[in-house]
Amino acid sequence: MSKQEEKGEMISYRKSCRATGTGIPHYILMDDKADETDRRFEGTAFVQKGDGRPGHKRRTSMNRLQPNIRPALLRGGVWDDWDTGMSSDFEIMKGSEIPGLPGRSEKDGVMGHDILLRELATGAFFPFRLGTTSYILPADLVPNVEFLAPLVDDVELVLFESEPVSNLPDLRVIERLVDLKRANRISYTVHLPLDVQLGNPDEERRRHSVEKCLKVINITRPLAPFAYIVHFHGEQRGGQPAQNIKRWSGALDRSVCEMLKAGIEPDLLCVETLDYPFEHVAGIVSRHHLSICLDIGHLLLYGYSLEQYFRMYLRQCKVMHLHGICNGADHCHIGMLDEGIVQSVLDRLCSHPLKERVLTIEVFNQQHLEKSLDVLAGVDQWQRLH
Repeated sequence: MSKQEEKGEMISYRKSCRATGTGIPHYILMDDKADETDRRFEGTAFVQKGDGRPGHKRRTSMNRLQPNIRPALLRGGVWDDWDTGMSSDFEIMKGSEIPGLPGRSEKDGVMGHDILLRELATGAFFPFRLGTTSYILPADLVPNVEFLAPLVDDVELVLFESEPVSNLPDLRVIERLVDLKRANRISYTVHLPLDVQLGNPDEERRRHSVEKCLKVINITRPLAPFAYIVHFHGEQRGGQPAQNIKRWSGALDRSVCEMLKAGIEPDLLCVETLDYPFEHVAGIVSRHHLSICLDIGHLLLYGYSLEQYFRMYLRQCKVMHLHGICNGADHCHIGMLDEGIVQSVLDRLCSHPLKERVLTIEVFNQQHLEKSLDVLAGVDQWQRLH
């Protein structure tokens, strides 16, 4: 790239700054005034400057940062902590191409550089991966993942196929999702269709549900998902999932066996907590070495003890769903939860020896996602947790 081509370009660096023990990442975007030493690192991504102001970019001046989000400046290969002066070696990871960076003002200039430092609430804050759903924008899968890739570490692909409507990705979409995964170092969790009845006593309907799940699994195999989320729906709603629990659980067991015989790894299949006590299906999960998706919103909505579920099932939990409750409805932003609940969930995840997990903020619009990320960014005592 020539000097003229570089002019007007911006360099995007992504780094987890652990010099002060916060483990909090920052995006630092430098314009063409940056020193050549700032441009020499492998993995640098050039981002075309534009006049647009994309919704996922949020500018902040240094004095407006949350106390626990420490600005850091790039100086010749080290990150200098703005508050303490501490430094650490760092690794450059390739940034994503973000079109249309917003305009900047003089207050964003530091050390002779125009720097745009963005408050960032991503999973790199934490020892686990932070994610959200593929339904944040009123758009298809690819625009949502393009929008979310700079913000989170995992995207939950919520897929369905119900006549005549389907959002199952074709080969072109899968290839684009693979490219986005590689470019942004994100992962995917895949939520299997909600309308499957794997415990249905009618064999034809049960087998149709298995086939529907396997179809989604086969389509998404190129994405190498971190997990597949599945609902073991009851025959009825409430604490008693079926009149005949033995018959229902037997049908579930047969469905699981058929899915595993098709080649899915058992620990990739995460059974989600629903409205009934999880003990009704815990035996199936253990017997087949499946994983668990602890849905915190569901547990709270239906009156189950978080502490009890953490104690009994956290070890097998590969994915956790977090969302708030408002007027009896779930999947609201997590600001609707008691602060102590959010802190308790994060404490558990950060202190547990198993770190390879996804925490999905399971909301379905941009406003609820932004409010949820603000809550996470404001959680206190991160130095203690790290």
